[in-house]
Amino acid sequence: MGTPESFAGFSSEGQHTVVISESLLSDLLLNIDNLAALKLALYFLWRFSLMDTRFPFLTQAQILEDEKFVQSLHAPGDPGSLKAALDACTTQGFLLEVEFNQVGYYFLNSPAGRTAVAAIKDGRWRPNLENELPVEYLRERPTIYKLYEANIGPLTPMVADMLRDAENAYPVEWIEEAISIAVQNNKRSWRYAEAILRRWQEEGRDERGNRKDSQTDRKRYTDGEYSDYIEH
Repeated sequence: MGTPESFAGFSSEGQHTVVISESLLSDLLLNIDNLAALKLALYFLWRFSLMDTRFPFLTQAQILEDEKFVQSLHAPGDPGSLKAALDACTTQGFLLEVEFNQVGYYFLNSPAGRTAVAAIKDGRWRPNLENELPVEYLRERPTIYKLYEANIGPLTPMVADMLRDAENAYPVEWIEEAISIAVQNNKRSWRYAEAILRRWQEEGRDERGNRKDSQTDRKRYTDGEYSDYIEH
């Protein structure tokens, strides 16, 4: 196969950055004992980082077009070597494979990848080789942890435990709206949002969603029996 080219060294000039998550480094790469699978995992991260799409995927045929990379898998011209590496990555849980029209599509095992795979299986999205985006309604709802961090503040272990309990006690839609009301009323506190949730649970929630009068809502939760939970 010839002598491998040596690495020329990192450049001081700005280069495209490929993000590698902590979970990938700490969990996945430590457990991969197949060099070809390790190369393929890094290859997917690189290729996907270059794609301007919310749900990137690759097929075996697309990867085979990169002859130099395929040759690096130690079996020049042998598509079986690539398939073995793909199978190893899916077995390890790094990649997700779904078949559509007799073509295998490979996604990262990420929230976006899992959403796309589920949509294909449910018949809600038909992928094509132009990497067409799934329709908007396929976007996953943000977790309550992300909602908290985006709207209230940093996530601590204690807060994470409270959010986990809330997730088991209330519908996600309630939690989203309670956090939204807290933001609108400039009361960025989980206790404030939790007081709203408790009131809805005990007294009923207005399912019409007519909560435009934020000042009225604020008085409900700052002047009533839940005022001890509110940071004035």
